[in-house]
Amino acid sequence: MTENKVTGKKLLEDCAILARDLGAFVLDVSKRAYAVIKNALAEKKEKASDAADTEKKGVAHATLDGDGEKKPTAAVG
Repeated sequence: MTENKVTGKKLLEDCAILARDLGAFVLDVSKRAYAVIKNALAEKKEKASDAADTEKKGVAHATLDGDGEKKPTAAVG
């Protein structure tokens, strides 16, 4: 019959395995969180850039009135 003794060595090995697995889990979660935040910030920046481009297009589509001065028109987007 095999005895199932809990030894200090076995306990330390189990703790080391647990720490390794926990570290891998935390690293994976950190990488995923970083990717999500990075993508969200990129989308926010892209939307702000698109809004600025739309505003610039509105100025670019301005027409001149009879006196040669710019007359604002609706932005075409």
